[in-house]
Amino acid sequence: MASGAPGERLREEARCSVCLDFLQDPISVDCGHSFCLRCISEFCEKSESAQGDVYACPQCRGPFRPENFRPNRQLASLVDSVRQLGLGAEPAGARQCARHGEDLSRFCEEDQALLCWVCDTTPEHQGHRTVPLREAARSYQVKLQMALELVKKEMEEALMQEANVGRKTVLWKEKVEMQRQRFRLEFEKHRGFLALEEQLQLRRLEEEERATLQRLRDSKDQLAQHSKALKELAEELEERCQRPALGLLEK
Repeated sequence: MASGAPGERLREEARCSVCLDFLQDPISVDCGHSFCLRCISEFCEKSESAQGDVYACPQCRGPFRPENFRPNRQLASLVDSVRQLGLGAEPAGARQCARHGEDLSRFCEEDQALLCWVCDTTPEHQGHRTVPLREAARSYQVKLQMALELVKKEMEEALMQEANVGRKTVLWKEKVEMQRQRFRLEFEKHRGFLALEEQLQLRRLEEEERATLQRLRDSKDQLAQHSKALKELAEELEERCQRPALGLLEK
């Protein structure tokens, strides 16, 4: 087990993360990751997320430019060493068909299943489209990459919409607050006007009350004087009525 772990690490270092096989003509991109020249070239040709001449690394999503491809001769030498040392062999049964004991080297697109060469010849998969495992892996890597790009694009759009809604919310709150302040000022102004109008009306009513009461008092005084005069006249007439006939005719 002690010698197996380093061998496993060497195998992983010697594999291309796109085709999952040993690197062929390894090329390093700007972020430092390496791929088969064919794999990374096909990736660039099929990528729909490129911006200008800038692509996203299939492994870390870091940006790279094809003109900056660098042949990694040291890694190519390492891959050759791994091949010569036989470290490319998988552990027993790890990549072998459970039914036939042969290496799983094909992929059935109809059944979405890994096959060995014996499975590929059975009636079960007759007429099905099967492709080499490396080719299927490259195809699915590209499809996954495209799906990832679509999801990221939708995420960006969702974030933009969320930001727009946030900005609209802030603007609406500011608008409502401005309206609230305007209403308060308007009502304060009207409240002040109404208070002043109330004072004026009360003052007018008070003045009218005083004038009316004065007129009524004057009228009452006049009526009192008139009643007094009438009373005196009545008393005088009554006194005359009591006089004898001769006295009635005297002035």
